[in-house]
Amino acid sequence: MTSKLSPTQERLRDIGLREPQAEAFAFADELHDITYEWHTHAYHQLLYSFSGLTKLETPSRLWLLPPQRAAWIPAGLRHRTTLHRVTSGSIYFLPDRFAFAGLEQIAVFTATPLLREMIAFGMRWTNQPRGPEPLAGHFFQTVALYCGELARTELPYSLRRVLRRRCVRPLPIPWPMWKRSPCQKSVRRRPPPRVPCGAISWRRRG
Repeated sequence: MTSKLSPTQERLRDIGLREPQAEAFAFADELHDITYEWHTHAYHQLLYSFSGLTKLETPSRLWLLPPQRAAWIPAGLRHRTTLHRVTSGSIYFLPDRFAFAGLEQIAVFTATPLLREMIAFGMRWTNQPRGPEPLAGHFFQTVALYCGELARTELPYSLRRVLRRRCVRPLPIPWPMWKRSPCQKSVRRRPPPRVPCGAISWRRRG
């Protein structure tokens, strides 16, 4: 007697993750409001939201992924994703073929404009049997390498918060600069307040 599949498992079967036909393939999710309950799959997943906000959960952490962020989910990691008014796309990679430094564990990093265009371009290669196609193979390899580079160079969240506070904080003005009175020449050249001053009369001021 065969056990009944859960809705999430049926959906993964429809995507093709139970019987992949290629070493790497893309999937554009036509469902915009769906929750993929806790599951794992044998392929690495690059998850991206073209619009909306995707919630990604693991047993220990939770992320919210706007279009400015992307997530690399390694094969075998138990996770759950929730989409609400989201247009999303994923690229799946065979672990034996696409194993690069920086991608051994889950990683959330900045979705650069280049990465967004690469993901959109890769949507043409779905889970279909493909013959020897050098363009697809080199393309998916480049995407995985680029994700590994983005994952390695991504700053920790705590450090990004510190840098953000430092950047928006106004710089203190040294004491001698604001204590010093303006020089007489700058005061003499400054037009009197509330008095209209044309260009000719301004040049005549000494």
